[in-house]
Formats: sequence, C-alpha cells, structure tokens
Amino acid sequence: MSQVLKPKKGYKKVKGLFGTYDEIPQEWEIVPLNKYTTLKDGDWILEKNYSEKGVRLLQIGDMGLGVFLDKSQKYISKKTSNELKCTIIKQGKDILISRMPTPIGRACIAPVLPYPYIVAVDISILKYDLEKIYQNYLVYTLNHSKNLNNVKKYVAGTTRQRINRTNLESITIIIPPLPEQQKIASILSNIDNLIFNTEKIIDQNTVLKKGLMQKLLTRGINHKKFKKVHIIPRFLELIIPENWKYNTLDSISIEIKDGPMGFSLHNYDYKQKGIPILKVQNLKNLLVNKYNLSFISKEKHNELEKSQTKPLDIIISKTGIYLGVIGILPEDYGPANLNQALARINLKNKKYVKFVSMFLAYGLPQKILNIVGSSRTAQPGLRMSDIKNLIIPIPEQDEIKKITYVLSNIDSQITSQIQYKEKLERLKKSLMQKLLTGEVRVKV
Repeated sequence: MSQVLKPKKGYKKVKGLFGTYDEIPQEWEIVPLNKYTTLKDGDWILEKNYSEKGVRLLQIGDMGLGVFLDKSQKYISKKTSNELKCTIIKQGKDILISRMPTPIGRACIAPVLPYPYIVAVDISILKYDLEKIYQNYLVYTLNHSKNLNNVKKYVAGTTRQRINRTNLESITIIIPPLPEQQKIASILSNIDNLIFNTEKIIDQNTVLKKGLMQKLLTRGINHKKFKKVHIIPRFLELIIPENWKYNTLDSISIEIKDGPMGFSLHNYDYKQKGIPILKVQNLKNLLVNKYNLSFISKEKHNELEKSQTKPLDIIISKTGIYLGVIGILPEDYGPANLNQALARINLKNKKYVKFVSMFLAYGLPQKILNIVGSSRTAQPGLRMSDIKNLIIPIPEQDEIKKITYVLSNIDSQITSQIQYKEKLERLKKSLMQKLLTGEVRVKV
C-alpha cells in the first residue's frame, strides 16, 4: 500500500473515489453529492404525448456546460402533464444535471422561462440544502473537469452511455464553508460575464463584417451605375459597379493546383518532423496557421512538386463539410505542401490577393461553391475547373485598397476579441482548478 504523505499546514488528507486521497483545507468537506442534496429523475415522455403548446419539455440538447442552450421546442399539454404527474421545474432554483453525453454530468441552473416546463428522463433535478450549499458554487464544482472525469467512471452502456441516478448521487464533491463558496462563485461568475460580453461583441462585429462584405465586395464604394455578371455560367448572377472589370480566376492566376491524389500520399509518408502538410484545420480567418501540423520528408515534398506552396498563395478547401474555407499563406511561412482536400491559387498580381481571398470567403461565392460541389457526390467536392472558371470582379487598385482596409480593420477587431476570449477561458480553467480544490484560498 502506498504511503499517504503528510498534508501541508492548514490542510488535511481525505479519502476520495477509488481509494485515492485529496488534500483540502481543514474547514472543507468531501462528501457524496446526496449528503446535502436530493436528486429526482425527469419524466418519461413519449412522442405520442407531444402537443403544439402547453408545458415545455426540456431535453438533453438544451443543456450546455453551465448554460441553457434553448434548442428543443417540444411541448405536452397541461392536461397530459397533470395526468402523468410530471415534475414542474422550479425556475432559477433547481439545478439540472445531464445523465447522458456530452459530457455526462454537466449541470446548469434551471432557466427562467415565460411558461412552465418539465425535463426529460435523462436529466436529473437537483435540490440542495440552502444552509450548506450555494447554488452557483455547486454548478461550478459539478462542471469542474475533475468531477466530470469522476462521473465517467460510473458510466454504463455502449451505444447509449449514461449514468444512473444512484451512481450520480454517490459522486463525491468538495464543499467549503458557505461564505467561501459564495466568494469563489462570485470570482468565477465575473470571469463568465466577461466571456459572455466578449462573445456578444464578437457576434456583433461578425454581423457587421457580413454586411460590409455584402456591400463592399459587390457594390464597392460610392457607385451609382451597375451591371450584371454570372459568377459561374447558368448559376447565380452578381451585380457589380459598371466600371469594375471581371475575369475568370484562372485568367488572373499564374497557376491553380490542388493537393496530391490519394494514392500519392499514404499514412506511412507522414513523419514526426519535416515539411508541413497543410490541412483544412490550418485555415482560419483568411490565415494559414501552424497548429497541429502534419509533416512529410523533404524527399517526399520534392516528389510532390505540383502541390508545393508559394508565398502569398490563396489556399482553398475543395472537399468535405468545410468546402470553401480560405487562407492566405504568409510570405515568411516557409516550405509547405497541401493534402488532397486543398488547392492553391497563385495570382499574377499580388496586390489582388487580399481582395480575391475576401471575395472567395464571401457568402455568395461560398454558396455557389457548395451548390456546384454538392450536386456530384455524397461528399461535396469541387473540380479544379469549378475553381478556375469562377468569375472574379476586379475594382480599380485604389478602391481595392479602401475595401481591404475597411474589412481588414473589422477582421483585426474580431481576431483581437477572439484572442481575448480565449485568454479569459484559460484564466477561468486555471481559477477553477485552484479555487474549487482549495489549492488557492479566498478571503471572506
């Protein structure tokens, strides 16, 4: 038997799940979930019980990690609810816990809605002792990665995994004194509010960007006369300023090449290091990143000459669910190659790269790319001719500069906010680990 080390000053060792020991502050408890709470399963509602209005039925898909997602729109009549003796949820007071993925054990506070509701059978309703438990703290501790990992150990089933209520009740949780629970929850709630407000700004700027793209990439700046062009023969029309030129993507490019065919690149060609092979996951927000790269040897790279990238190539995904995702290869990226799902566009005039990339990423061309590709196979895919024949509008160089400046500006704001949100999420994760385990104490 392994020796239990002496805890640090002010802390104690307590036995947790499966014979493990946790070190927690002296004043804290580690207890089964049902010591200060009671759980009841939701109601078993059959499809034949559904109605158009009445009492709403919240389902697994409505539950996020600490948030209500509001996805389902299922109802049963008040009469059926009474006949089945359904449990009406106490809004804003009860805590809801999911007994099915993903992840199993996630919890949220029962939302406040303008009508009564019940929950499906695979959601448990948790009520708690107000003198021992602070609601927000309990939700945070239930959603802590350590607790969710503990829940996994009790999961049963292969095709439909779930945890039963008895096992859920026996999950151990860490309980500080009530004032400390309140302080911990307040700190984490402040971080959540910052994340929520940042998401709102990102959403607002994304809507603004979409509107600006629709106007600037097709209507330009201060034009009064317009003409119609066909982006692809027999497909959707585009209205552009009368003085704009237009041409096929092939005509304004030095070359347009795709990645190697499947038989040219095998699993055994991939190495731990070497020349990067770009995938659709490396394309984001018109950028080509270096996250989670795959590699091939220099010899294999030289063999795949056609798909070798060049500085300021426009990279486009041409197959799969992410059809039409765009990235611009930075001039200093270094040597790289494409996988079979990507193509690269090397423009003659590099001053057009940003504008053409934005146009390819704009909603209308994306829709056309999907229409053309999805009509052929079960998995949508573009032929190289589809890409080469795409009509590209070409404004005067001064107007291109103005358009790309405006859109790049809003892009920079969105990217900055996304990075800030990611920073907040990392901070929250770190704080949850330290505060919910007692590693760091708060003053009350």
